[in-house]
Amino acid sequence: MICADAPAKSFVLNLKGHSGFYSCTKCDVHGARTDNRVCLPDCSGPLRSDADFVFRTDHNYHLMNKEISALQSIPGIGLVTNVPLDYLHLVCLGVMKKMIMLWMKSRRYNVHIRPVQVQQISNFLENIKCFVPFEFNRKPRSLLMFKQWKATEFRQLLLYTGPVVLMNVVSIDIHSNFLTLHVAITILCSKRLCKQPVFVQYAEDLLKHYVVTFGNLYGHQFISHNIHGLLHITEDVRHFGPLDNFSTLKFENFMQQIKKLVRKYDRPLQQIVKRLGELNNHKSKYVSCDDDYRFKFENPHESRPLTEGLLSPGYKKIICKDYVLIANDIKNNCCILANGSIVLIENVGFSNDKRSQMIIGKEYFKKIDLYTIPCKSSLLGIYKVSKLSRRKAWMVSDIINKGFIYCSGSPMWKVVFPILHTDTEEIQSL
Repeated sequence: MICADAPAKSFVLNLKGHSGFYSCTKCDVHGARTDNRVCLPDCSGPLRSDADFVFRTDHNYHLMNKEISALQSIPGIGLVTNVPLDYLHLVCLGVMKKMIMLWMKSRRYNVHIRPVQVQQISNFLENIKCFVPFEFNRKPRSLLMFKQWKATEFRQLLLYTGPVVLMNVVSIDIHSNFLTLHVAITILCSKRLCKQPVFVQYAEDLLKHYVVTFGNLYGHQFISHNIHGLLHITEDVRHFGPLDNFSTLKFENFMQQIKKLVRKYDRPLQQIVKRLGELNNHKSKYVSCDDDYRFKFENPHESRPLTEGLLSPGYKKIICKDYVLIANDIKNNCCILANGSIVLIENVGFSNDKRSQMIIGKEYFKKIDLYTIPCKSSLLGIYKVSKLSRRKAWMVSDIINKGFIYCSGSPMWKVVFPILHTDTEEIQSL
């Protein structure tokens, strides 16, 4: 698999760049020039195949004045099927950034959002900083700074905060169009939902609808290489699994560490390979005996509350492979159980009867859908919640995910989003 942004793919495969008329790497669609922009208004053309790439059947797609890509010499590599569209550059830095830019700069009255609306959205984003869990690298920033946003900030707006902060602020058309993209990408990022073909097909249908309505709403001249790429991203999910499986996000985050491994200008690639090999050998000699645990407990204490039948010491912190839960911490104490319950953790104790660690906390017993169009948010595990139960206890093994919970703007309700990179397939039907 080769993960790269559009300019890098064009360079290593000797193809037309993303601003070309035949720039789509997945289909043979012909672009057009409108308002001095190259756009791809047609939904799709004939799909490309690995054989077409090898024989260079489309002279408009390949750079015929250059030699064939050196990657073609690798046996069995498919330079169409094994070169997926990169979620980070296509969706986060591409589609999301363009959409916000159009909200801020468009001259269309039904698209442009006024300064007072921009300030309202920015204030909401600033106010939920204190609720952002440990797993997020960055806190929300003002919409006025969107040109300086990193990919993770665009992802956070798309998957977690956007459905709430845009509600009742932007027009119904903009919000509905945004929710279509939000639901589709949420499905394609979820390990659980990506295993179900019916959900993947639904996401594909939503993305087709999004591209069509995007053109009608913002203008067909803005259906760029990235917007068109949404039509093909579900096929890559069918081949490789959730979007994070083939995203360059983890590699972008590792870039600084790679740079530190280079000591001199001569032979940087060889230096990096040798240093990474040394690091891997060092780690393999000191494998912790705790590597096989599912949950680990830290920060023991004798404080209450404990329910009847549970023994001290309690623990403040639960560490899992992909997330950390911290009792009584508003940013990190929300968890989702296998039966769909949403619980705020207050303590951890031991049960002699069940011979297991138990979480003590309160469950939200009133849950409603945050939105119902294009589908009920509960299908994705997203809820508005209210009214906590009495203190109860559950087995720690019932935890399947961590929740991102924050105020919805109403004093009565909060909203809960499952954190997608921490979800598991071990969940009961809701």
